[in-house]
Amino acid sequence: MKHLFLALVFTLWSLAAQAATYEELADLFANNQGLRAKVVVAATVKAEAIFAEATPSAARLQWAQDVLANPESVGNQLLSYVLAANKGATVAVITGATDASIQANVDTAIDKMVP
Repeated sequence: MKHLFLALVFTLWSLAAQAATYEELADLFANNQGLRAKVVVAATVKAEAIFAEATPSAARLQWAQDVLANPESVGNQLLSYVLAANKGATVAVITGATDASIQANVDTAIDKMVP
């Protein structure tokens, strides 16, 4: 009986720890307004940081201006990146991401996409 219980606990734990499926990631993209809002704020914070850089490239300045002009559009693009970059995480981990974690993901995305 003890072994059966341990096997059941392990099975439930391993199911809970599985990476988000593409369907779940698509649902997060389409329906999780809280996550989207955090990414939009992180993009705005990154734009401010770019304006504060000593010598930002023209591309980075343009990106920062685009964020301020249309943060929702840029936020959608970045949410796609953040979800793809975290495809190995569970839905619970993604939706429970801290502000600092989301900011780090957005910063990484911009530093890769906008040199």
